[in-house]
Amino acid sequence: MGAAVDMLLATEWESGLLAAIVRASLTHHADHGERVRCNGRDVMIGSKAVIPLTLALHELETNAIKYGALSVLQGSVDVAWSLVGSASDPRLWLQWCEHGGPAVSPPERQGFGTRLVSGAVGYCLGAEVSLEYTPGGVRWIMIAPLAALCT
Repeated sequence: MGAAVDMLLATEWESGLLAAIVRASLTHHADHGERVRCNGRDVMIGSKAVIPLTLALHELETNAIKYGALSVLQGSVDVAWSLVGSASDPRLWLQWCEHGGPAVSPPERQGFGTRLVSGAVGYCLGAEVSLEYTPGGVRWIMIAPLAALCT
Protein backbone atom coordinates (compact mmCIF):
# COMPACT_ATOMS: atom_id res chain seq x y z
CA MET A 1 0.00 0.00 0.00
CA GLY A 2 2.83 2.35 0.87
CA ALA A 3 4.48 1.80 -2.52
CA ALA A 4 1.25 2.73 -4.30
CA VAL A 5 0.94 5.92 -2.27
CA ASP A 6 4.61 6.75 -2.97
CA MET A 7 3.92 6.33 -6.68
CA LEU A 8 0.97 8.72 -6.47
CA LEU A 9 3.00 11.26 -4.53
CA ALA A 10 5.66 11.18 -7.25
CA THR A 11 2.98 12.17 -9.80
CA GLU A 12 1.41 14.82 -7.53
CA TRP A 13 -1.51 12.44 -6.81
CA GLU A 14 -2.60 12.46 -10.45
CA SER A 15 -2.25 9.00 -11.98
CA GLY A 16 -0.06 5.97 -12.47
CA LEU A 17 0.59 3.21 -14.96
CA LEU A 18 -1.40 0.08 -14.23
CA ALA A 19 1.68 -2.17 -14.51
CA ALA A 20 3.43 -0.11 -11.82
CA ILE A 21 0.32 -0.15 -9.65
CA VAL A 22 0.04 -3.93 -9.93
CA ARG A 23 3.70 -4.44 -9.03
CA ALA A 24 3.49 -1.96 -6.15
CA SER A 25 0.37 -3.72 -4.86
CA LEU A 26 2.09 -7.08 -4.72
CA THR A 27 4.38 -6.33 -1.81
CA HIS A 28 5.51 -9.92 -1.42
CA HIS A 29 6.07 -10.35 -5.17
CA ALA A 30 9.87 -10.36 -4.85
CA ASP A 31 9.66 -13.29 -2.41
CA HIS A 32 7.93 -15.39 -5.06
CA GLY A 33 10.10 -14.54 -8.09
CA GLU A 34 8.68 -15.86 -11.33
CA ARG A 35 5.67 -17.42 -9.59
CA VAL A 36 3.73 -14.16 -9.96
CA ARG A 37 3.49 -13.19 -13.62
CA CYS A 38 2.07 -9.85 -14.75
CA ASN A 39 1.02 -9.21 -18.32
CA GLY A 40 -0.81 -6.32 -19.94
CA ARG A 41 -0.35 -3.14 -21.87
CA ASP A 42 0.30 0.14 -20.16
CA VAL A 43 -2.89 1.86 -19.13
CA MET A 44 -2.93 5.12 -17.17
CA ILE A 45 -5.06 4.88 -14.02
CA GLY A 46 -6.31 7.89 -12.09
CA SER A 47 -5.60 8.44 -8.42
CA LYS A 48 -9.15 7.56 -7.27
CA ALA A 49 -8.78 4.03 -8.68
CA VAL A 50 -5.27 3.33 -7.37
CA ILE A 51 -6.22 2.72 -3.74
CA PRO A 52 -9.16 0.31 -4.38
CA LEU A 53 -7.08 -1.66 -6.92
CA THR A 54 -4.10 -1.77 -4.57
CA LEU A 55 -6.25 -3.01 -1.69
CA ALA A 56 -7.86 -5.73 -3.80
CA LEU A 57 -4.59 -7.01 -5.26
CA HIS A 58 -2.88 -6.95 -1.89
CA GLU A 59 -5.77 -8.92 -0.35
CA LEU A 60 -5.70 -11.49 -3.17
CA GLU A 61 -1.95 -11.89 -2.76
CA THR A 62 -2.18 -12.23 1.01
CA ASN A 63 -4.79 -14.99 0.68
CA ALA A 64 -2.74 -16.75 -2.00
CA ILE A 65 0.27 -16.75 0.35
CA LYS A 66 -1.74 -18.02 3.34
CA TYR A 67 -4.11 -20.50 1.69
CA GLY A 68 -3.76 -20.55 -2.09
CA ALA A 69 -1.30 -21.02 -4.91
CA LEU A 70 1.55 -19.13 -3.27
CA SER A 71 1.35 -21.29 -0.14
CA VAL A 72 3.02 -24.17 -2.02
CA LEU A 73 6.21 -24.20 -4.09
CA GLN A 74 4.57 -25.38 -7.31
CA GLY A 75 1.83 -22.73 -7.23
CA SER A 76 1.75 -19.59 -9.34
CA VAL A 77 -0.41 -16.58 -10.10
CA ASP A 78 -1.10 -14.81 -13.38
CA VAL A 79 -2.24 -11.20 -13.26
CA ALA A 80 -3.37 -10.06 -16.69
CA TRP A 81 -5.22 -7.07 -18.06
CA SER A 82 -6.35 -5.62 -21.35
CA LEU A 83 -8.74 -3.08 -22.78
CA VAL A 84 -12.04 -4.50 -24.00
CA GLY A 85 -15.26 -3.03 -25.31
CA SER A 86 -15.78 -0.44 -27.98
CA ALA A 87 -13.90 2.76 -28.74
CA SER A 88 -16.83 4.73 -27.34
CA ASP A 89 -17.04 2.59 -24.18
CA PRO A 90 -13.59 1.16 -23.38
CA ARG A 91 -13.33 -1.07 -20.34
CA LEU A 92 -10.44 -2.49 -18.39
CA TRP A 93 -10.50 -6.27 -17.95
CA LEU A 94 -8.24 -7.33 -15.06
CA GLN A 95 -7.81 -10.94 -13.91
CA TRP A 96 -6.06 -12.64 -10.99
CA CYS A 97 -5.76 -16.37 -11.65
CA GLU A 98 -4.10 -18.91 -9.35
CA HIS A 99 -2.62 -22.20 -10.59
CA GLY A 100 -1.12 -25.25 -8.93
CA GLY A 101 -2.16 -24.51 -5.37
CA PRO A 102 -4.12 -26.61 -2.91
CA ALA A 103 -7.78 -27.31 -3.65
CA VAL A 104 -9.92 -24.31 -2.80
CA SER A 105 -13.55 -23.96 -1.88
CA PRO A 106 -15.74 -20.97 -1.13
CA PRO A 107 -15.35 -19.71 2.43
CA GLU A 108 -18.09 -20.55 4.91
CA ARG A 109 -18.48 -16.89 5.77
CA GLN A 110 -17.61 -13.67 4.03
CA GLY A 111 -14.89 -11.83 5.90
CA PHE A 112 -13.53 -8.35 5.25
CA GLY A 113 -11.22 -9.51 2.45
CA THR A 114 -13.93 -11.32 0.52
CA ARG A 115 -16.27 -8.34 0.82
CA LEU A 116 -13.45 -6.04 -0.28
CA VAL A 117 -12.51 -7.93 -3.45
CA SER A 118 -16.03 -8.97 -4.43
CA GLY A 119 -18.07 -5.91 -3.51
CA ALA A 120 -16.27 -2.77 -2.41
CA VAL A 121 -13.94 -2.57 -5.40
CA GLY A 122 -16.86 -2.96 -7.79
CA TYR A 123 -18.82 -0.30 -5.98
CA CYS A 124 -15.91 2.17 -5.86
CA LEU A 125 -15.02 1.75 -9.53
CA GLY A 126 -18.42 1.04 -11.08
CA ALA A 127 -17.06 -2.36 -12.06
CA GLU A 128 -18.42 -5.83 -12.58
CA VAL A 129 -16.47 -8.17 -10.30
CA SER A 130 -16.50 -11.93 -10.03
CA LEU A 131 -14.72 -14.11 -7.50
CA GLU A 132 -14.60 -17.82 -8.31
CA TYR A 133 -13.21 -20.72 -6.31
CA THR A 134 -12.22 -23.13 -9.09
CA PRO A 135 -10.48 -26.48 -8.57
CA GLY A 136 -7.29 -24.90 -9.92
CA GLY A 137 -7.41 -21.93 -7.56
CA VAL A 138 -9.01 -18.56 -7.01
CA ARG A 139 -9.97 -16.50 -10.04
CA TRP A 140 -10.94 -12.84 -9.66
CA ILE A 141 -12.06 -10.79 -12.63
CA MET A 142 -12.88 -7.11 -12.72
CA ILE A 143 -14.30 -5.28 -15.72
CA ALA A 144 -14.48 -1.54 -15.16
CA PRO A 145 -15.33 1.43 -17.36
CA LEU A 146 -12.03 3.05 -18.31
CA ALA A 147 -13.56 6.47 -17.68
CA ALA A 148 -14.15 5.53 -14.02
CA LEU A 149 -10.50 4.50 -13.67
CA CYS A 150 -9.02 7.63 -15.19
CA THR A 151 -10.38 10.24 -12.81
